[in-house]
Amino acid sequence: DMNKKAKEDSSDKGMDNTKKRKAGSRMKRMYKRKKTDVDLEEEEKLKTFLKIVPDEEGIIDYEVLDKKFPIIIWESKFYHYDRHGAEGIYYKIFKSDGSSRWIKTFSEMVTRFDRLDLVELYNLVMQKFETTTPEGVDLIL
Repeated sequence: DMNKKAKEDSSDKGMDNTKKRKAGSRMKRMYKRKKTDVDLEEEEKLKTFLKIVPDEEGIIDYEVLDKKFPIIIWESKFYHYDRHGAEGIYYKIFKSDGSSRWIKTFSEMVTRFDRLDLVELYNLVMQKFETTTPEGVDLIL
């Protein structure tokens, strides 16, 4: 009788595990579907960068198309002195999608941005300082 009861209990447990596994795999499938929807939305956002609009004369300047950056501009702002007496300057980075971020240090920027953002910011800075050389540029770039 004891062996029979133990087998029934173990078979009940096995059924519960099977049900749990099935529910878990269903959740994975649902997650994959959501992930593809997010990917499609991201694709739509990126398509806005591929839109080519000719000027009044109908001419397309291909050089300008080559230099379109999602990061538009940045500004710096003094906020406070820190506990060591150093100025607390923050930089606000504006992107073409309307979003912006406040950053205090370069290392913070590296952790928050992806590689594409960093490359685009570097290109934007280099473009801004094509004709002039700012003080200490060799330390920054």
